[in-house]
Amino acid sequence: MAFLRGIIVTSVLMCGAFVASQSALAWRTQYDERCENRDGRFSPEAQIDACNKNMQIDRHHAKNLAADYVNRSNAYEDSGNIEKAVSDVSEAVRLYPSTREGWLNRCGLYNRAGRFDEALSDCTRAIANDPKNAKPHYNRGNVYRRMKNYPLALENYNNAMALDTGNISIYINRGLTYEELNEPQKALDDYNAALRIDPNSALALENRGFVNVRLGKKAEAIADFKAALTLQPNNKNAQEQLQKLEASQ
Repeated sequence: MAFLRGIIVTSVLMCGAFVASQSALAWRTQYDERCENRDGRFSPEAQIDACNKNMQIDRHHAKNLAADYVNRSNAYEDSGNIEKAVSDVSEAVRLYPSTREGWLNRCGLYNRAGRFDEALSDCTRAIANDPKNAKPHYNRGNVYRRMKNYPLALENYNNAMALDTGNISIYINRGLTYEELNEPQKALDDYNAALRIDPNSALALENRGFVNVRLGKKAEAIADFKAALTLQPNNKNAQEQLQKLEASQ
């Protein structure tokens, strides 16, 4: 079946309010938005350039400088330079060990690289720094799922869900985990919950289609795959499954 791509959490850390002078304030105002790049409007090159400029201002302020490194790491990751992304986020956690986002982002990068033990260590550190935040629990669940340790993946997704019931990604990945644990009805419940949050999630529709096939609900599966294709016409998984189901009628 089609699995959700590994979700790398890249939530940027807001730079602090420290300024060296009024001219520095104007500089930060100009470049913070690009360095943080919260909505992805700026290219990785523009983000990196802005973070480089912020680093000159923040070189004597560890927390702010760590934020700049986290944000530049995100840009390097987006540009495909994972080595530089890991290097930057490693510098961030060295500078400011109390960061959540630094440990969290490196966890995601290590997971992406298949360095699972290091990923688990970093996610656990992120949880220790901010235990009431759902993201580190969710990311640690993603690591365990890639390791095929589905019971521990489920435990971490449950912990994340207890802290954030409105995150569609948690429902989708927990649904996938229930499928691996041979609990298709619970997977269906999670995909239904995901679609209540976002009725236009092609991934949730596709995955629900697979579960409906498994549960023998052919008509429902056909409807799900058709809906997924309306949203993503080039979805090969949905195309193939729909053709099989319609050919068997």
